[in-house]
Amino acid sequence: MIEVLVRMWEARAAADRFAEAAEYARNTMLPAALAAEGNLGAEAFASAEQGRVVVVTRWLAEHAAGWTEPEPPAGLWARPPHAWTFTPL
Repeated sequence: MIEVLVRMWEARAAADRFAEAAEYARNTMLPAALAAEGNLGAEAFASAEQGRVVVVTRWLAEHAAGWTEPEPPAGLWARPPHAWTFTPL
């Protein structure tokens, strides 16, 4: 049986940088994740009302720990991003 892990990454954009944060998720994080070995898919979501960006990636379990998000532009986030790993139920 193939073991799959899902990683959810979330960050709040710094003041007046929401558009840049959403662009970073769409144009940098998604392509990097999708090109990584063992990636099974990736999606990005944004909430302009809350200034938040979420990226959800799916991985073959043996590859999930080997990938880290690309380094964002300085000062893009209001606080350090959070990430969680989930297993399917």
